[in-house]
Amino acid sequence: MKKSIINFTTARVSGFSDGIIALVLSLMVLNIELPPLVENPTSHEIHGHFIKLLPTIGVYFISFVSIGIFWVNHHNFFYLFKHINYVVLWLNLGLLFALTLVPLPTGFLADYPLSPDATGVYAFNLFFCNTYFGLIVWYSYKKKLLQDNIDDKSIKTILRMVFVACLLWVLAIFIGFVHVGLSYTVMGIIALIFIKPKDVNYIQDKA
Repeated sequence: MKKSIINFTTARVSGFSDGIIALVLSLMVLNIELPPLVENPTSHEIHGHFIKLLPTIGVYFISFVSIGIFWVNHHNFFYLFKHINYVVLWLNLGLLFALTLVPLPTGFLADYPLSPDATGVYAFNLFFCNTYFGLIVWYSYKKKLLQDNIDDKSIKTILRMVFVACLLWVLAIFIGFVHVGLSYTVMGIIALIFIKPKDVNYIQDKA
């Protein structure tokens, strides 16, 4: 009889994921390039170059927060597993792959912050990440890989939240062609929805 259960704790998966996410955040910093300065620049010139960096720093901040939200929710959800199988491992690798791509659209968006194409590519990448996280939640719930004393309604709430976020990311992809500011607004709404993961106090003893 074949078994796909892996007999180790989620700590190894979380540790590996933490390392990849930390690497992604480090790579994004490399996208911030200091503009060339003339020898002995004046304070006015330095201030001018710094102001030119603000859009890049702003986009980096958006990506940092977005990846941070995925990390917090990933950490919070993996705490609920009782065991893992190979499908979960591959779905998690899919999520990590999607996250490793984030520095690319981040750099694109930093160069063209007012381009609907740039916001569309960026939003699609985050939609990709969100979809993989949703697949992890859905699969682990359907295959009963989570702790037995978890309230099913709470997992269904998480799934609904992920579904809503997917719809909002799709909206962010296309609404930028109406007005780029609307795309950024939708991104902000998504961040507000997920910045605090669903409380773990839904774990209850089943009589």
